[in-house]
Amino acid sequence: MSNQDNADITAAKMVAIRQAAEQGDVDAQYLLGLLKEDGDGCNIDPIEAVKWYREAADQDHAGAQYRLAQLNEHGVGCEINLTEAFKWYRRAALQDYPDAREDLFGLCRAHPDLPLPTSELLDGKGRS
Repeated sequence: MSNQDNADITAAKMVAIRQAAEQGDVDAQYLLGLLKEDGDGCNIDPIEAVKWYREAADQDHAGAQYRLAQLNEHGVGCEINLTEAFKWYRRAALQDYPDAREDLFGLCRAHPDLPLPTSELLDGKGRS
């Protein structure tokens, strides 16, 4: 198979993923966010990544919530918004998404003006 064939397959897959995402497929929305963030099979577009992560996060996709939190915390594809980062880390942590709880507590330790996570997330952790 030639490189051109691989490019065509990639382009065809991107079209299919985008169509599924536009039709509300939460996994496709998350995948499209990842692809736009990393530039796999497309141009890197962090603003577009935020859009698709938000679509999936609003449907309770824990991975999208986590990535959206990170982008909001660091201002990638959006303005830095620590309140939004807190919200999305918390929602991902409530679904036991790997690293979400740790990153949530790290955010709260670094920014004492943010509220402490609620008791269901404390699990013996707090500001130190």
